[in-house]
Amino acid sequence: MKEATYHALVTARKSCRACAGLTNAAAIEGGRFDSDRIGPYSQRQGNLDSRLMVVAQDFADVAGFSEHRGWPGEDVGTNHALVDLLASIGIAVPLPDLDHSDDTLFFTNAVLCLKGGGMQRTVLRRHVRECAHRFLKPMIDLISPVAIAALGVNALHAVLLPYGLTPAASLTELIEKNITFDLPNGARVFPLCHPSRTVLNTHRALYKQRSDWVRVGDWLQAQM
Repeated sequence: MKEATYHALVTARKSCRACAGLTNAAAIEGGRFDSDRIGPYSQRQGNLDSRLMVVAQDFADVAGFSEHRGWPGEDVGTNHALVDLLASIGIAVPLPDLDHSDDTLFFTNAVLCLKGGGMQRTVLRRHVRECAHRFLKPMIDLISPVAIAALGVNALHAVLLPYGLTPAASLTELIEKNITFDLPNGARVFPLCHPSRTVLNTHRALYKQRSDWVRVGDWLQAQM
């Protein structure tokens, strides 16, 4: 049943053209780098029974998607930092390995289609909202994780908005005050900074992010 529902969502994602200015992976180079998963980030970690779901903002721009053949890049700093952060709470996952899924956890993006114009191009809130309602909420309801790590403001909004929840403070304030959110299915949502090199160097260093992730690890342990 779960696999059939997931397959239907993937099929819907492949045919979705709702957001002008974004390109579906199925339409890039004839779909040669697309997959039968909900998005490219889930190729790395796509366990439908995962207790922890990691939600990032968006995967890449069109050029980056093609360059890495639709897979997360092994040498991308964000991926190294995320492996470090997960290890800090006792969860071992390898770096991305082309064409080899690990599937210990479930990773996905708030926006599944790809932007143009470089990785620094702004992700529009309307795209976040559209994709969250169409795909992220159904995926959360399907997997029903114990915890959701929302990496950055857009990821947090994508997780919360479909459930009628709105953060009443900045991301930094939410993190500093240890504010979390509970979804109707029992999942606890943890606002976290994105572990990109830019964020690590300018907003929240790796050692602080490790401290933030302790809360995720403690919650997972408490729910055993």
